[in-house]
This record gives sequence, structure tokens and C-alpha cells, in this order.
Amino acid sequence: MGKKIKIFLLGFLIVFSTVLILFLLININGKRRLELFFDLAQKDSLLFSSTIDIEKSRKALGILEKEERIFRENQDLLTSLFPFNFLYSFLDASEVYGKLEKQKTPANAQELILMMKNTLSAYRKDLDDFKNKISELSKHFGPEQKIALMGGETYITFNEVLLHIDKMEENAKLIEKEIETRKKCLEESTKFCDAKGEQNLLKNINLENTEKSITFFSKELSAIPLDLEIHGPYELSSKCWGEPFKNYFYIREECPENRDYCMESQYLANKSYMSMSPLSGTFGKALKENKVELIPQRASTPYSCNDYKYKTQLSSLNNILNLEKLIFADLEKNSSKDKVIAKGKALERQIFESDYPSSADMDVLSSHYRYLSEKKNINEKTKREALERYLIWKEGLVNFDLLVNNFTFHLDLMRKSLELSNGLSSKDYIYGVRTNYPFFFLNFSSTVWRLDEEIEYFKIGERPEEPMGIYTYDEAIEKYGEEEISEWLDIYSKLEDRHLMYDRDLEKMK
Repeated sequence: MGKKIKIFLLGFLIVFSTVLILFLLININGKRRLELFFDLAQKDSLLFSSTIDIEKSRKALGILEKEERIFRENQDLLTSLFPFNFLYSFLDASEVYGKLEKQKTPANAQELILMMKNTLSAYRKDLDDFKNKISELSKHFGPEQKIALMGGETYITFNEVLLHIDKMEENAKLIEKEIETRKKCLEESTKFCDAKGEQNLLKNINLENTEKSITFFSKELSAIPLDLEIHGPYELSSKCWGEPFKNYFYIREECPENRDYCMESQYLANKSYMSMSPLSGTFGKALKENKVELIPQRASTPYSCNDYKYKTQLSSLNNILNLEKLIFADLEKNSSKDKVIAKGKALERQIFESDYPSSADMDVLSSHYRYLSEKKNINEKTKREALERYLIWKEGLVNFDLLVNNFTFHLDLMRKSLELSNGLSSKDYIYGVRTNYPFFFLNFSSTVWRLDEEIEYFKIGERPEEPMGIYTYDEAIEKYGEEEISEWLDIYSKLEDRHLMYDRDLEKMK
């Protein structure tokens, strides 16, 4: 009997030990998967952001939503112009990520996965609504109906917009697969937890400061207010304004009078445009009385080009440069033996000291920041700072609220101009251009865009012989003469802000 008890106890101990070891292994493996899941979320945000200001962005979207509702009522439009369901869900997901960042628990990780799925559903629903509206307009106006931008230098067609939507739907499928992979990373195996590497580390960089001959127009001609601090010029390549594609911009934050928000505005510095004077309200009357036919036209408004990535790149570049601190310069001397760090150090100094900091160089530098954030022999504070700069650049969302407010400002101006003239804008223009869909579906951001291919959001056309209400500066001089243009600019600069004049006009109409 005693022998049987001993055998039983021995067997029990073996089973208990095995179960305990398995439990410990599962628990350790679970912790490891959670760590890797968070590491992946931290370095490669998916349908959420760690750099966006959630509270300010929620407020900015609320202001835009109110303005958009009034605009649609006035213009008799049923379909929303912007993907509000998706954007609010994106902010909710970003909030949940913040919880995970503070408390790395399986429950918070599971909640983030659920929010990513919800955000993808909202993205698809808003995209379907937009697609249905564009399909309807394509049948009405014709798929090859040209919608001109900036006087005809670039244009889009409904057929092109539908092709863009096809790509966005394809991108959504990739997002869906990525969410499932991350779910498996958390719940099944560490083999699903690999983060994407960076491809720009070995890219050749010109580290010589070469003299650049650039013609900048006066700030008056670039429609830049002269009374506030301004940053730049920054160098950025874009096809929005035709050749040459390399352009230079100023950037500043401004707070319009009688508005409950501030916004970020960018100003094209090396090309200048003028537009036909508006006719509506006391502003239009004042111009007419002074026989002013052309006024400065901002070339970087939300309707001047259909690709808004340049706006987010300028904003991110300006944000990083305003941090001022050079991260690589503070590293220990022995770090210079690392060729990637040595190259990052030289490039960072060049960008921060350049007269014309370049978005192309910052794109390469951001990869070096990512590399630095993963080095084992670097202190944690430096690694966090490097990762933050990498994410600011890749996500492009650090000043999302200020950019949304800029769109609100111009929608408000359009609405009031139409109200004063009792006019209706064409639906093809409103939904083709004023929806600003490449921006509001966050196609510019690594948090959403997963396809290797980038979309060309417009076609480059030839400027018509007779400009469509918008002239380049040279065209304006050729038609009206330099003396006339100079006189009109002087009169325009002394007039009160048109937005305030529109506000007063509308107040009188009530």
C-alpha cells in the first residue's frame, strides 16, 4: 500500500511540475508577445497615432463638421463632404493606444485591436459613401469631365477619382491583413511580431552645401501677411504648380479674427499667381470702385492642388526644426564608429543649419532617427526623442488640428462668398475638389497608407491660352503691365481683411 502511495505521489509531482512549467512558459511567452505587440504599435502605428493632438483635433473636426453642415444646407447637398466617422474613430483608437502606452496589459492591447477594426469599418463606410457620390456625378457629368485646378495647370476627372478610390479599397485590404497579423502576434506567436525596417539608411546623400540661385517673390505677391512671425523658406518637391517641381515655402501659424481657432498656413515663395477680383459684398465693391481687376492669389489654398501631402510634410519639417536640438551631436564619441550614425550626424547638422531645409533630406534623416531609436548602447531619453521625430515625420499628423482649421477657414470663405452672391457651386467641383479626400482619408500618413505605390492625384495639363481666372505673375504683367499691377497691389494691401467684410455684410442681411 505504501509503495502505491509513493508511486501515486511521484506521478502527481511529475504531472504538477509539467503543468507548472507549461503554465510558466505560456505566461512568459504571453508577456513576450505583449511586449512585441506594443513595440510594433509604438514604431508602426496602424489606424491610430501617437503624435496627433487628440483633444485639439477633436475640437477642430467639430468646428469643421458644423461649418460643413451649414455649407451643405445652403448648397442643397445630402452627402457629407468629409469622412467624419473614420476620423473620429481614428482619434478614439489613438486614445486607446495612449492607455496601452501607460498600462501595457493584455486587456488594453485587445481593446486597441478592437478599435483598429472599428476604425477600418468606419474608413470603409465613409469611402463607400464617397464612391457612390462620385459614381453618381460621373454618370451625370461624364467620367472624363475635367475639373481644373490653379487655372488649368493641373486637373482631375471623375474617372481618375474612381481609380484613386479603387486603390484606397486595395489599401484597406492590406490594413485588414495587418490587423489580423497583429492579433496573431498578441494571441498566438512571436513570429507574427516583426516590425518593418527602414529602407533609406544607405541612400546616397549630398552633404555639400551648394549655392542655390532662387528667385523669391515679395511677400505681398505671395499673399503672405507681413505682421506675424514666419518660418522658412523650406524646400519641397511637388508637381502641383507645374515645372520646376522643386518649390520653396514659408509657413506660419495664424489666428483669424472672429474665429474660434488658429490654423497653419503655407505660402509658395518662388512662384506667384493673381486672380480675378471677387465681385461679392463690400470687398468686391471696394475693388471695383478702385478699378482693381486682379489681386494676389494664394497658391497653397486647399483647392489649388489635389495632393495635400506637401502640406503635412511642411508642417512636420517645421515642427522638427523648431525643436532645435541636434540629437546626433550629443552622442558619445565612440558612436561615430557606426557609419549610419556618422551619416545621420552629418545630415542632421546640414538640415538644421541650412538656409533652405529640404523635405527630401528630412525623409532620409527620419530613417536614421529610427535606427538610433533601436540602438542598444544609446540612453533611453535619446532613443525616445529619436523615435518621436521619426514618427512626427512618418505619420504627418503632429499639427493635424491646425491643418483641419485651415480647410475650415477656406470652406467658410467659400460659403460666405456664395451667400453674398446668392450662388450655387457646381457639384462636380465641390465633391471632386473641395472634399479634399487625399487629406481627410489620411492617405499621406504611414498610419493609414500601406501600399508601396503612391497615388498621383491629378493630371498635369497645359495652361490655356486665356487663363481661367488665375494668372501667373508673368501672365498678369504681360496682359496688364507692371505699373498697373503694382498699383492694384498697393490698393489691395490697404483694404480691410475680406473675411471680416464678408462677416459684416452677412450680418446686415439677417
